[in-house]
Amino acid sequence: MNKKITKITKRIVEIHEESGKHYGARQKSIISLKEEGYKVSLKRVQRLMQ
Repeated sequence: MNKKITKITKRIVEIHEESGKHYGARQKSIISLKEEGYKVSLKRVQRLMQ
């Protein structure tokens, strides 16, 4: 399960960097991860994008 968490975390950071670290990337991250089959809370995404 640790590898899955690491993979999700890396993906969130990638999306954040691709968006130019824009505030709206938080919602984009959640939508993209849902499409990929992951369930992530907004709070977790916000923590990673600080």
